[in-house]
Amino acid sequence: MIFPELSTSLANKSESLEKPLKEIKIYPNPVKNQIQIIVKNLETATLNVYDLEGKIVYSGEIKNENSIIDFTKFSNGIYLFKIINENGDVLKTEKVVKE
Repeated sequence: MIFPELSTSLANKSESLEKPLKEIKIYPNPVKNQIQIIVKNLETATLNVYDLEGKIVYSGEIKNENSIIDFTKFSNGIYLFKIINENGDVLKTEKVVKE
């Protein structure tokens, strides 16, 4: 017996897997002075940078494909980068080390 709800659900999942994902690169990692963020196929997004205590230490808009963030004033340590689109969806989360 075929369950129509299950087959529809599986069909929808395979369709969503075929949609192109946003290509996002954050480098260099570890970072010393500046970090570059490349986002393809996205008009605007928000970058939030968190310290290990969960506090936002930087927040800014990414408006073009290639953004550079000055990291010289940040203390050495580990930071969490979170890139969020206009709908509030998290597109990428990455751990970055500041040396």
